Amino acid sequence: MAADDATIRAWAQDTGVPVSAKGRVAQGTRDQYNAAHNGGDAGPDYPPGMTDADFETAAAAEPDLGDFPDEVTPRPVSPKVSSVTIPRSLTSRFKRGKSSTKRKTKPKQPRVSTADLIGSAWRIGAKLAQPIPPMYRTLRLQSVIAGPLYDDAVKGTMVDPFLQPLARLTRAGETVSALVAPNVAIGIMAWHAGHAAAQGQEPNPVIMQTSAEMLRHGLLAMMRVGGDAFAAQLAAEQADEERFGGSVDAIMAWIMAPPADPATEEANIARVAAMFAGEPVPEPDAETMPA
Repeated sequence: MAADDATIRAWAQDTGVPVSAKGRVAQGTRDQYNAAHNGGDAGPDYPPGMTDADFETAAAAEPDLGDFPDEVTPRPVSPKVSSVTIPRSLTSRFKRGKSSTKRKTKPKQPRVSTADLIGSAWRIGAKLAQPIPPMYRTLRLQSVIAGPLYDDAVKGTMVDPFLQPLARLTRAGETVSALVAPNVAIGIMAWHAGHAAAQGQEPNPVIMQTSAEMLRHGLLAMMRVGGDAFAAQLAAEQADEERFGGSVDAIMAWIMAPPADPATEEANIARVAAMFAGEPVPEPDAETMPA
């Protein structure tokens, strides 16, 4: 049985072994006490009140679980790590010293001929110079060749970058010009002429000639863009007229005819419906619907 601190402290004081007057006895002093009283075998340092018999009683009370099976050698873990596919866009983004995003440069647009633009400007000048016939004739004659000649002259010069947006807009908006420019030009000329007449003045020649050139440009664009469409549409309208023209005229006459009695109206409605459906048409009522 292990001695308590008071017993060891009293022994140490009697034998001259240094020991603290208060607190827990140092382990060295305890070892000296155990060596002096147990023949050098200190034995287990149990808490006060605990002996070896307590452990013997606890061991006897444990149940018999039988023999355990032999130990199984654990299976080694494979060092292979399941691979995860990482998108190339992410891996390239984190490459050291390289940027994942490249600055996109806007592709340079091809040069557009300025011949039409310059020719239109020459024609406007010729219109404005009509009060001076020699100048008008000269400018109008030059307008035929001014475009091609000046296009070669301005190509590659500092003037060309300023003309390119206008020339590109003219070419890209040709379809819009064909449908809008004639109407806008006619509207401007009609409004300006009426406004000038109301004021008792002559129309401004610059406005009128510019509008006339816009009209001319729009009509030319209509011929370039819509020439094939005009031909196809006229052919289709002619075919429709030959096939449906008589029926359409009869339907228009019936719509505009004076009222008739209910029975006649119903008969004519059935006739018109048959016309639309392409079915055999009943004989019309002579009074309300021509044949």
